[in-house]
Amino acid sequence: MLKEITPTFEIYKALGDATRFKIFLALAQSRDKMCVNAISARLKMSQPAVSQHLKILKAAGIAVASREGHRIHYTIDRDYVRSFMQKIIVLVQKPEAGSKDGPDK
Repeated sequence: MLKEITPTFEIYKALGDATRFKIFLALAQSRDKMCVNAISARLKMSQPAVSQHLKILKAAGIAVASREGHRIHYTIDRDYVRSFMQKIIVLVQKPEAGSKDGPDK
């Protein structure tokens, strides 16, 4: 069970920081990939700070990087985030009456 919890914990940890959540939102709301310069300008943050936060988002599986020329562009892994959100929905759904899958199990 610990193996199942670890990725979930890493996502919560990554998104639990207000700055990383802002970066996540900027990437999620962008139609295109974003480079560090664009993210730092949008959020009025230094490039090194944005890079450090992106490193954590990447490690959690939320952000994906791709090199285009001399720049690295970032986006969120929408499928991974969607899958995570679906797991959360399943966890918070009320168990049906008579179900043995309630919180006591």
